[in-house]
Amino acid sequence: MSDWRQSLPEDLRNSPSLEKFDNAEGGPVAALAKAYVNLEPKIAEKGVILPKPSDGLQAIRDTFTALGCPPAPDQYDPGLPEGAQIDEGFLNNMRQIAWQHGASSELFQALAQGYHADFEESIAAAQQAAEDSYKQSERALQEKWGGAYSANLQHANEAAAWMFGEEGIEALRGIQTADGQSILNHPAFAEGLAKIGAEMRSESGFSGGTPPPPVMSKDEAQRKLTEMHSDTEAREALRRRDHPAHQEMVNLRQSLYATLEGDVDRGESIANSTNISVKGDQVIQS
Repeated sequence: MSDWRQSLPEDLRNSPSLEKFDNAEGGPVAALAKAYVNLEPKIAEKGVILPKPSDGLQAIRDTFTALGCPPAPDQYDPGLPEGAQIDEGFLNNMRQIAWQHGASSELFQALAQGYHADFEESIAAAQQAAEDSYKQSERALQEKWGGAYSANLQHANEAAAWMFGEEGIEALRGIQTADGQSILNHPAFAEGLAKIGAEMRSESGFSGGTPPPPVMSKDEAQRKLTEMHSDTEAREALRRRDHPAHQEMVNLRQSLYATLEGDVDRGESIANSTNISVKGDQVIQS
């Protein structure tokens, strides 16, 4: 044992930690003093002491806060640009999970921004795929139809509008074929619609105007007639020959009566219940 440690209390005198100062340059006392001076600022620095399980949940939450977790989940800021598209429900779920696990605000922001960037990339990729699919289908149909491309495309559009309407067409946009393209962009689907549209023109003679109404059942015709004759504005249009919608309503009613052909009693019952009859092109209310 070095002589300089003889003056220390017995519990310190034999400490292995002091042995490294025995032969230090400048003497053991000077070396020990220098080590303490260097250590003191580090001791004064604030640090985070990890809680033990026995310290309780509040101690754990306090540690999370010290590490950068906000006081409440709704205080997480994703740091996304204004107008960014993101599912708010999903974002709120992320906030709850991140807070429960003590994630810092910085970590949450990095996760949210990473998710948003991936989402934007997937949207862009889907849009590009849809555009490529459309162009591919367009080229295939142009090659097959040749000079009849424009006419057949119009036939297809007319048939789609008649069969599905705007809402139906929007719904079809989301349906994909086995090869991953929208069914509306598939050449076979477009060819089928074009054939239907051409048949509609040849049978009805309409050209670009309103296509003939789809075939309806007698029950549907009766329901529409009942609705028409119970509607004040519809009755007014039928009664007044100078009404802007008079001829349209007359034609519609005659079309519905024609649908009921073969069941005359029911058609007459509807007409009698409304006190309205048609003679030629004249509407008479009794």
